[in-house]
Amino acid sequence: TPLCCNFWDENYNNIDCNQEAVNLFELSSKQEYLDRFFELSPEYQPDGRLSSEKAVEKIKQAFETGHARFEWMHQKLNGEPIPSEITLVRVKRKEGYIVLGYTRDLRELKETVALLNQLERLAFTDGLTGMYNRRHFIKKEQKAFVNFQNNQKCISIMMMDLDYFKRVNDTYGHAAGDEILKSVSQTAQSALRNSDLLARYGGEELTIVLAETDKEQARFAAERIRQAVEFKVIRAYDEELTATISIGIATFPDDAS
Repeated sequence: TPLCCNFWDENYNNIDCNQEAVNLFELSSKQEYLDRFFELSPEYQPDGRLSSEKAVEKIKQAFETGHARFEWMHQKLNGEPIPSEITLVRVKRKEGYIVLGYTRDLRELKETVALLNQLERLAFTDGLTGMYNRRHFIKKEQKAFVNFQNNQKCISIMMMDLDYFKRVNDTYGHAAGDEILKSVSQTAQSALRNSDLLARYGGEELTIVLAETDKEQARFAAERIRQAVEFKVIRAYDEELTATISIGIATFPDDAS
């Protein structure tokens, strides 16, 4: 097998291993692996359990039921963690049984998953503000609209625009404009509910979907955001700046044509 593999007897003694086990932990020999096996796991597993107790429990389970599979944190002798998946299998050996333990190194898999999650975030978020981007907003907004339409519930959409934004860029530079955009986005986000969706629609435009919100409730929310932005002092490259916004509101079904 290309996997790290070791062997346990009925007294829970580690009695043998293959060369892949030696290679995985960068050891000199099988004997070093067997002699120092309990140094190849931290004292506690990520779930808070003692490694020694959890190992015995899982080996016992494999002897009793024939198999066990679980996640495990291994480590090299230098302390470098090796997240792993362990599969234990009971096999017949002469007059008794032993348990084979296969270790699957999850480092590459976890790195791949982390990379995919990062790429997904990049695909759905605006690089400057950290909010959702236009593409993701349209996708989510369309789903929300269909859902609320089918359930005959109201839904409101706001379109926010920073006032005189070109003047800010021309006077203080685009870097200062970027700081204002980020600050306004964060201020607006902090004034919303968890169920609301905020996105950068493009340029200095932000848009918000307010779930189960009628026109009057949307106006109240818009005023709350407008005031929060107006009274926010934004520090940008030794300058103290302020910003104002204009907000338009459309509500379904009131404004449906």
